Amino acid sequence: MEPIILNAGALYARADVYRALREPLRLPDYFGNNADALYDELTGRAEKGCVIVVGAAATVAARTELKRCLRVLTDCGWTWEKRTAG
Repeated sequence: MEPIILNAGALYARADVYRALREPLRLPDYFGNNADALYDELTGRAEKGCVIVVGAAATVAARTELKRCLRVLTDCGWTWEKRTAG
């Protein structure tokens, strides 16, 4: 998977965070637009990826959701690491 560059300055609402991740992460149409759904979707995959965030989200709501998503992406990385280590 190619690295994903996410321009956080263009994020104004919670939905913007998931909209920005949907295409590059190839999230399915049924994706639930929340952190739990993101974790479930990504840990079910065999491939790893990289998300690079540039700038700060424009609003508190977007910043809060982006932080939540980044924690999910970190957790997914640990899950993939454990899966391949053993």
